[in-house]
Amino acid sequence: MNIIIVDDEGIVRDILATILIDNGFDVQTADSAQEGLRLLTESPADFIITDFLMPHMDGVELLKEAKRTRPDIKVILMSGHMDLDGSMTASAGDAYAVLQKPFDFRALMDLLSAAPHA
Repeated sequence: MNIIIVDDEGIVRDILATILIDNGFDVQTADSAQEGLRLLTESPADFIITDFLMPHMDGVELLKEAKRTRPDIKVILMSGHMDLDGSMTASAGDAYAVLQKPFDFRALMDLLSAAPHA
């Protein structure tokens, strides 16, 4: 399974990539939504795992752009910010899942393994 990780925090990208690679996934990383979209156009991906809050283009905008070019792509949004009013979840309607940071990596693995393969 091919995964693109998009997060403006290098440590988050690196830790997540290491865990996924160690579990047999093919992983590419991007430090911005624009870079993530470029990677998506250059190589096939089954998933995008992206931070919700990023400069210039947030995770929901990335989700919408990715779905426009690849309707079958599954997008998991991550957020380290409390979502007290549900606005993040509501705006992420087309997301495969929304995870609150920090999250249990087993939960992420369960989401990835439960996804139907294209």
